[in-house]
Amino acid sequence: MALETHGLTDSDFRLLTKAPILIFNMVAAADENIDRREIASFKELIEAFAASDSPVIRDVMRALSAELESADHLLMLPTPEAEAELAEVGRVSSALPEGGKEFRMCLMELGTAIAESSGKQLTRTYTVGGVAGGWQPSSGVSAHERAALEAVAAALGIDP
Repeated sequence: MALETHGLTDSDFRLLTKAPILIFNMVAAADENIDRREIASFKELIEAFAASDSPVIRDVMRALSAELESADHLLMLPTPEAEAELAEVGRVSSALPEGGKEFRMCLMELGTAIAESSGKQLTRTYTVGGVAGGWQPSSGVSAHERAALEAVAAALGIDP
């Protein structure tokens, strides 16, 4: 992986690699209980995204996958700084091709799938316009998951 290909510093790349963990922790722990289905779904999604056609998504997810093999402890309750760190992810990713839209939507897809894996149902509605399109949770999502997803979207600069 050549960071200079993506126009990222090592620090920026590490931040982008941390973003899926921040989102997992915010969404999965929204109900104060991270269950095995959520962890398994998260790991499967990371592996799937590691095969992405997008070089940035592929490299970030491959780096994270390698990190997760020995660090399940990273999947825990969210920190108070998570939203601020995701806002920084939004800023850094905006320097990626096409303003980082594909990367940020990948992160929202990840958060949405985590919410779905807990047994709730989420409906995604992508709209034309806005920085990165939009999404709308269904009424089957718990209020805690809805709030977590809305916080993720806001921090990343994605309009609902």
